[in-house]
Amino acid sequence: MRFTKTSIQAVAVTDCKHKPKHVQFMKQWGIPVLFGVLINITLFCMMPGLIRIVPDKPVFDDNLHAVQVIRIKRPDSQVQRKKPKELPKPEKKEIRPTEKNISLSKPLQNKIHLSFELNTKLPVGPQTLSMPSLELFSLNASGLKSAYGIHELDGPLTPLSKIPPIYPMRAKRLSIEGSVSVKFLVDENGLVAHIEILESTPSDIFNKSVIACISRWRFKPGTIEGIPVQTWVETMIRFELENS
Repeated sequence: MRFTKTSIQAVAVTDCKHKPKHVQFMKQWGIPVLFGVLINITLFCMMPGLIRIVPDKPVFDDNLHAVQVIRIKRPDSQVQRKKPKELPKPEKKEIRPTEKNISLSKPLQNKIHLSFELNTKLPVGPQTLSMPSLELFSLNASGLKSAYGIHELDGPLTPLSKIPPIYPMRAKRLSIEGSVSVKFLVDENGLVAHIEILESTPSDIFNKSVIACISRWRFKPGTIEGIPVQTWVETMIRFELENS
């Protein structure tokens, strides 16, 4: 019985189609899976043996030489201390008080200049000023012997507070300028006790403003032999307008 080539190929194809699927899977993946299982079993069997291997302990030589430390004491050094030199005792000198003869009649050349120019930018006050009652003395007053002049003082008279006078409103409105020469007495407490107008130009325009401001001046009183005394002072106050 003879078969042709086409018939043989057809038989082979039909045989392959009739094989089950698990047989085909075993042929393709059976060997690789089996090989992998064997490798894992081998590794698990070797792991306990690798863990139990302990390295050998190092062997030390019993003939090791111990290190010996020898300490040597330092020799005590003798420090020579120098004795402090004795200082010579200072000689006591007797101090004798020196007496000074102070003559009150000796004139001194200290002078006080109290004149100043008025600043017209100050506030203008009312035409009539309220002033404290002041006693005006003449040059021939009987109390002049108890007061001294500037040139007779040992300690100078020092101004502490000098309030400038207020420019009278009427004089400022009429552009009137002038000056006032005044004499006043400073008592032992540095307060102005008496005020006297010596000369005023023009007359009676600036007098009230000058008396009101000088009565509030304060001084450090002048002294003779360290004792505060009353002192007469003369000064001139000028009233001038600034050119606008």
